[in-house]
Amino acid sequence: TVTVEPSGTVVTSLGGVVTSADGAVTLDVPAGALTVPTDITITRVEDAAFGGDAQYLAGSGYEIKPAGLALQIAAQLRLRYDAANLPTGVLQEQLRIRERDRVQNQWRDCDQLALQSQHVVASINRFGVFGIVVQPPVGKYIGVLGGTVLSADGNAELVIPEGALDVATDVVVTKV
Repeated sequence: TVTVEPSGTVVTSLGGVVTSADGAVTLDVPAGALTVPTDITITRVEDAAFGGDAQYLAGSGYEIKPAGLALQIAAQLRLRYDAANLPTGVLQEQLRIRERDRVQNQWRDCDQLALQSQHVVASINRFGVFGIVVQPPVGKYIGVLGGTVLSADGNAELVIPEGALDVATDVVVTKV
């Protein structure tokens, strides 16, 4: 059986926009990013391909082909997510687009550009498999002298006075 890759959108050196068939992904390729006309496809990757990775946000995996193609100028990748798939207590501010390295079975960072209503936007330099991951909240190490901890969204502040802790502790403020 011969499998034929579906035709995508041909983008030239003048740049262009490619959208996934389901409309959840938009790739904005700037002028000069490609040196030759390139047939670009964006296809959904099944959640099972991420092997139960706890960081991965279900339903957000997509592959951009031709895989491994390096861009001369970074493109803007915009992924939409379903808010129903957010784990309890996770804020939009904790979401990041990352590239999945299938060989080393790990995530690679992308330059984050924006968080918009149910969208995460990043800058990418090559094509491959991308998904939205949950960045764990970063705590603040508070010692016996006390300190202040802010929530990831900046809406909550916890002031710990001097002497309240008898040992240094990593403190995290999250929305529930």
